[in-house]
Amino acid sequence: MRKTLFIVVALLASIVASAETDGERTDWRGKGYAGFVDIGGIAGGEEILGGGIFSLTTTHGFLFKRCLFLGLGTGIEMWSGTEHKVSGDVDYDLTFVPIYAAARWNIIKRRLTPFVTMRLGGAMVDGVSEYHDEFTQYINMGVGFSAILKGDFGLNFSLGYDYKRVDSENEHKSPTLEFRGVGVKVGLEF
Repeated sequence: MRKTLFIVVALLASIVASAETDGERTDWRGKGYAGFVDIGGIAGGEEILGGGIFSLTTTHGFLFKRCLFLGLGTGIEMWSGTEHKVSGDVDYDLTFVPIYAAARWNIIKRRLTPFVTMRLGGAMVDGVSEYHDEFTQYINMGVGFSAILKGDFGLNFSLGYDYKRVDSENEHKSPTLEFRGVGVKVGLEF
């Protein structure tokens, strides 16, 4: 996994380096529709070990003056892991479908620009019938960089924090499951 991630980051960095010019994004649209498709993974967490999340999300909205993006998004995130308890290990295979409002700020107006992003909303949960929360909190925030390659098309890379929480009424399970960790995403923007 680390080797694959390193290769993806190295390839993305070489594409980004070739996309940078000394001017502003003069060949890229100003305000108007913008969309993003991101794929990534989330690792970490304190309560449940040995797991991680695979994430595929899409976000669509409006770009204001090439800096501020506001939109809505959804996706699918698959998680598998084990909760270590005194009474024995409990395995989980969960599917989250996040539905969120998104904001992103492109810090400078260049073909290669750093950005900050935040997603707030909820996520439908499948695979936890013993948990009463089938719609959980969803928070995702991060920093990254974007490289516009040609016209409306670009690539982005981000590193961030992800949080989800599922509550339980089952006395044999933890009262809550909190999924939090560091996420790495690579995406397309158009």
